[in-house]
Amino acid sequence: WTPSSLPFCMSLEGHRAPVISATWTNKGLASVSEDMAILLWPHDVKKYERSLRKPKSHPIIIQPTGTLSGHTAQVSSISFSSDGMTMVTASHDKSLIVWDTLTKKAIKTIPNAHKDWINTCAFS
Repeated sequence: WTPSSLPFCMSLEGHRAPVISATWTNKGLASVSEDMAILLWPHDVKKYERSLRKPKSHPIIIQPTGTLSGHTAQVSSISFSSDGMTMVTASHDKSLIVWDTLTKKAIKTIPNAHKDWINTCAFS
């Protein structure tokens, strides 16, 4: 099979610019974009399951459950902690931000964490 051979059934819409990275945890999906936003998406896609079984000419549109902001340039990477309770984002503004996924608030901002753009980040 190829991706183009699969039916297009669901669309997550919310970013105003190309998505750069996305990551999944049991708490949900998060995506980052050139629009400087971090979007959180529903983790329980089962509620859409019935609709997906019906043939449709248009995909189901899913809206984000939250929007986080704090970077001043393109957000380039996102990573969840192993328990899904914390995430970190990296940006071309040279900063890292650590987020609480429950409160959707920044726990720690590290400005100028690197001398140039930060392209990726990860928890270990």
